[in-house]
Amino acid sequence: MLATYVPPPPVPTFDQEAYNQQFAEEYWRTHPRPTFDPDSADGYGPDQELPPACLRLEGVDC
Repeated sequence: MLATYVPPPPVPTFDQEAYNQQFAEEYWRTHPRPTFDPDSADGYGPDQELPPACLRLEGVDC
């Protein structure tokens, strides 16, 4: 009697780029886009909620 090799099911991989895109879409759907204020030190002006770093900076994962 011969045993037949059955490979294990493939392990799903985590797609960071897809996650970042999904996070950004969800965030902007539920939060207003901040207005740019050139006279402010951070560019966003007073009393505005800053978006997460992964949406403001390149190379930062959510």
